[in-house]
Amino acid sequence: MKRLLVLILVFLSFFLTRCSYRYLAGPFGKYAEATGLVGKNAVYCFEQLQAEEINLRVAEAVKKPALKPDDLKPQVLSAEQIELRRQMINFITDYAGLLESIVIKDYQPDIKTNAGRVKADLENIGIIHKEYLNPQEIGIITTLAAAIPEALTAVRNRDFLLKLMTETQPLLEKFVKSLKSELLLSKEMIDNFFSRQFILTAAEPWPDKEASREKYAKIGAKLLERQQEIDVIFIDLIAALDTVTASHAELHRLIKTNKTPLRSLVSLIDYGARIEAMYQEFSLDETDKKKKK
Repeated sequence: MKRLLVLILVFLSFFLTRCSYRYLAGPFGKYAEATGLVGKNAVYCFEQLQAEEINLRVAEAVKKPALKPDDLKPQVLSAEQIELRRQMINFITDYAGLLESIVIKDYQPDIKTNAGRVKADLENIGIIHKEYLNPQEIGIITTLAAAIPEALTAVRNRDFLLKLMTETQPLLEKFVKSLKSELLLSKEMIDNFFSRQFILTAAEPWPDKEASREKYAKIGAKLLERQQEIDVIFIDLIAALDTVTASHAELHRLIKTNKTPLRSLVSLIDYGARIEAMYQEFSLDETDKKKKK
């Protein structure tokens, strides 16, 4: 009888643990998906900053009597700087994917792969920017990532997941703060690039003859349109990053209490979808935009 009671308790413990994770599948899946969209489009915006600087360099080069290779190289954002931002974004999105795989998926190699990506992201950040992460920050995530497969070999471990998220929250906030600061600065710089392009390609060549002015007016209008479109994307991305960390805290409370309003997660999902749609529209060339209309 005692043996039977023990077996029943073990089964109930296993069953309840499995069921208790079922309600997490939707929120964590949506968190990973929306975070991925925000991260992907943040990378695009940093790349767009570099692209608009090159457009400015081209406009400036036209005014020069001779052309040198350095005249067309970006000076504000180097390939190394973009890569550092990309790695911080990779960490945020890969970590969200790791949480999803822990909660939703049963296939252990999948969890190991995602844990390996998170660890590699941190190592790459440490290589690119040696002073950005302190040894404690690297050590915490490396230790937890290495322990994940062993911690989840039998039954989902709620305490382990809570510990992982508790330890990661400050690091997540640190990366988000850095990326927000970079996006704010990038928005100012891209506005300056567009303003300078407007002067060089539309205002300065403005002809005396009224009949010849339409061409330059259209060039100026197109630049202003693109500037407004990318500005809206930057503003939404900056706001969306706050919801990444707020949603993470909400999900932590959800695991701990089994109930919590997920307002930040709803906002994150909305931002992710809207930013993706806006950047897809921004990326269309003129021919595609006319077809769409």
